[in-house]
Amino acid sequence: MENELSWFDRVITPKTKAYKDFAKEVENTSPEIFYRDGERKFSEREKKFMQIHKSTANKIVQGSAYTVNTIFDVDTDTSVKTNYKSSAEVVRFINKQKTDGRILIIQDNTAFTELTIDNEAAKQKYLSDSWAKELEVRTDLSFGMTTSEIDDRQADHYRKYEIEVKK
Repeated sequence: MENELSWFDRVITPKTKAYKDFAKEVENTSPEIFYRDGERKFSEREKKFMQIHKSTANKIVQGSAYTVNTIFDVDTDTSVKTNYKSSAEVVRFINKQKTDGRILIIQDNTAFTELTIDNEAAKQKYLSDSWAKELEVRTDLSFGMTTSEIDDRQADHYRKYEIEVKK
């Protein structure tokens, strides 16, 4: 994608006030509102800004251990990348997400692994596995929780996973 951008678009455009305002709007607005659940129509200028923003977002941010790429529409390549410093932040984010028509790609930048969540069963399996890891090694995800509370969370997500697999 970066090869498609002209020198002017890669170097000069990101320094303009219009682009900075657009980038700030993308970063500070929830994806559902920004894309209006896939119904937003972008002008040619906004499409170019989005292309520039995606090319700079592909670079791994220093200090981000995890990256979650949320794809809202595969046909139009409508997606947002978000960086997280801990797996606890990722688990909290994934737990809040809906999976209807979305694809979530979780990249562990320290272990160089990638996991794709494209349905509710995969989401619940990931959450169950994450809580099971908390039983072994505690992180800030389970801060202040007892072992039985962590086990209950893990079991709850695993039951939801089993229900989704049967569907």
